[in-house]
Amino acid sequence: MFDLLHTDLTQDPVRSMEKIYAHFDISFSRTVQKMMQIWLQENPRSKYGSYFCMQLNWDWTRTWKKSGSIFI
Repeated sequence: MFDLLHTDLTQDPVRSMEKIYAHFDISFSRTVQKMMQIWLQENPRSKYGSYFCMQLNWDWTRTWKKSGSIFI
């Protein structure tokens, strides 16, 4: 098992992968590193537009009542 923060992966993906490879005792060659860098350059996060999540103002305190098999 290996713990990795999402922020670490997004801020420095190649270094994060290097840590994963080291943890699992897999060789992380310069060729692998270069291939990852090329892939990241060719596939930027904004390649297909941007996406963001918006916090909605849900009323989580609402009491649900069960009417038959339908929640109202």
